[in-house]
Amino acid sequence: MESVSDPEARPPSDDGRGGFFAVDRRAWARVCRLGMNPAAAYLVLARGTGGDNRTTKWSTNAIERYTGISRSRAAQAIADLEQDKAVVRDPASKRDRPKYKVAPAHEIPGCEGFPPPALSPGQQRVFDQLGDDWTVVPNGIKPKQREEHDRWHSRSPREVADELVRLGRAVLGTDVAVPPWEDALRYRAVAYDAEGAAKPDWIWLPNALVDGAAGETAPVELVRQTGSAPTLRLFVDLYAAQNLDEDGGVHFRHIRQEYERHKVRAAQGWRAGAVRRVGLRAGGQPHLGLPGRALHRAAPDRREGREGARQGCGRVLGVLDPAARPRPGGDCRALGARRHQGGRGHPPHGP
Repeated sequence: MESVSDPEARPPSDDGRGGFFAVDRRAWARVCRLGMNPAAAYLVLARGTGGDNRTTKWSTNAIERYTGISRSRAAQAIADLEQDKAVVRDPASKRDRPKYKVAPAHEIPGCEGFPPPALSPGQQRVFDQLGDDWTVVPNGIKPKQREEHDRWHSRSPREVADELVRLGRAVLGTDVAVPPWEDALRYRAVAYDAEGAAKPDWIWLPNALVDGAAGETAPVELVRQTGSAPTLRLFVDLYAAQNLDEDGGVHFRHIRQEYERHKVRAAQGWRAGAVRRVGLRAGGQPHLGLPGRALHRAAPDRREGREGARQGCGRVLGVLDPAARPRPGGDCRALGARRHQGGRGHPPHGP
């Protein structure tokens, strides 16, 4: 592996972005699957881009400067990004002055928006029969059902439709009602929108995320030190979820600390209560602008599911705000005393 260097990693000149840079949400999700070092390196390279958010002259020197990643590991992280085609090196650039292009999401294999593989003739015929509306696909076609066979060109069209579902070219309507006498299921085709896939889905991030502010350790480096790529992914995804003008940040429905109320003492018609911290809740509300996937996909392995998202939320809050770290034994905060309806007397003294 060749050793490369870059310029002094000076911040790009004023390009009208107002102190922000951007990464594509889909490409960011893809590079996080490569691990922590490639994901952190990707953010540093994106920080060094110009006004197009694509071209960067930052390389191993910048990664070493803005993170705790050593030079050899920084070079390996860039090599991993190149192998995954998340970044492409300009062949005209010099060996000791490399220049990279941050690839669009629809040009990265395996990324959301990448063109789907070509279908076989049998798959294409079944796909052509599926439309935007739910279409009944029979389980099997008997030899005497010549008209149905001419339509589907298959004795088992449902098996072909299931193959399309696995390829992401169709969806199965699990909640679509089908008469009980019909041995069939309903499917709908998923068309590839090349024009829509080519449009970037930007997540705008402040430069201070990588640079740091007021001499403090940069937030990206703080999260990198956790060693959890899902946590770093969630940290960046939350910038896509925030709406400062309307919600003052991230809406509480997306991520919130939940508490449980319990009784402390009751005496003479009065009842004293308290609340205990029980954990973080992560979820999404599509109509509020954040699909649930932004949190539920915080872990590359979907098997981690909602629990992985909760752990990621806890790590982000704990790293950036030490006061938000969970305390042993929970956190109780007094609600005060509340008198029973119709009761008499005075609030009890002490807990």
